[in-house]
Amino acid sequence: MTIPNMSATLLIEHCARLDALLDSHRHLWRSSAFREPDPAWVDALPRLAAAALDLSEEALQRLEVDPEALLNWLDPQVLNLRTTLAAAEPPWVGADLPEDNPFASLHVPGRKWAQIRHFMAALPPATTPAVDWCGGKGHLGRSVAQLHGRRVRCLERDPGLCQSGRALAAALPVTFECCDVLLDLPRLEPGESLLALHACGALHEHLLDRALGEGVARIDLAPCCYHLTPTWQAKARGAADPGFDADDLHLAVQDLVTAPARVRRARLRERAFRAGFDLLQRHLRGCDSYLPQPSLKGPQRQLDFQGFCTLMAQHHGLELPAGTALSPWLEQGWIRDARSRRLDLVRGGFRRVVELRIVFDRALFLAEVGYAVNLRRFCPRTLTPRNLLLQAVRD
Repeated sequence: MTIPNMSATLLIEHCARLDALLDSHRHLWRSSAFREPDPAWVDALPRLAAAALDLSEEALQRLEVDPEALLNWLDPQVLNLRTTLAAAEPPWVGADLPEDNPFASLHVPGRKWAQIRHFMAALPPATTPAVDWCGGKGHLGRSVAQLHGRRVRCLERDPGLCQSGRALAAALPVTFECCDVLLDLPRLEPGESLLALHACGALHEHLLDRALGEGVARIDLAPCCYHLTPTWQAKARGAADPGFDADDLHLAVQDLVTAPARVRRARLRERAFRAGFDLLQRHLRGCDSYLPQPSLKGPQRQLDFQGFCTLMAQHHGLELPAGTALSPWLEQGWIRDARSRRLDLVRGGFRRVVELRIVFDRALFLAEVGYAVNLRRFCPRTLTPRNLLLQAVRD
């Protein structure tokens, strides 16, 4: 059960270096050109702004989906970004499991199986029981039971997913408990370890709290969706609080690395809608300031621009005058968004810095309360940008 141990001292050093980078470049990553069409840094760094605004659409799209190319483009205009990030990036642990999917007939998608394969390769040989935290249909739990011979409990709040998982588990030593881990406080048995592959936001935060409260012996956690934590707070005492707000957390997950073309097209369409409405609401209110726009859900994503503006106007209690010609606002929205995408490339260069700082805080917290801690990359970013694996074993 031993793992390579990152000492609290080393974790504190990593946090301090990331903090210094973020503090010295706060003007670049804390300003969004979508909300502020003319961020203050544009005047302070005219060469960088001009380089961004001169990008062709083809070059822009390449930088949006290729983090390495983006760092190359920013270096050396953003001092210490590449070197600090390279020093903090956790080491890689390669997968040594066969690529064949033993569950191909049991509806485990190929990309999901690839993530599971890499995740499992980082787990030590063990026969101890495990808990698949927020396990859905139990793809991870079934894989662990099948390939490692371990008994697994899958915790999942969706009754339909639990039912499907039970059918898929067949004769495997896997059980499903339908429960909401945030509310139902499922029991954790002595000797069980916690496994979580992309439990979102508050779900993985609650995992850490429960693990600490009940003395769980081992945690293997690949966190994601940091922005789905209602209010993020630093847990570690040995490093400064970076003071991240909801917008900072959202920055950490704004990757397009694995997004298919249709998703990128839908995203660009929605961005143009949002930019167009932002221009419209400033006109209607006679106030040149941004109003937050809520996320779209389900059928709302299929709305045309008229329906989108009506929805957002209702949300903010604005009156959309009858007969308002909306096509000019949408045209300006496309233009405005093309500009903001280019300027926000600079902000996007700090995505991984913010993510690492978030996860290093949790790693340091676990080290401070008595766990041996390790942080590694368990799969390529082209498979999933959320490729950090936090492992902790109680000494």
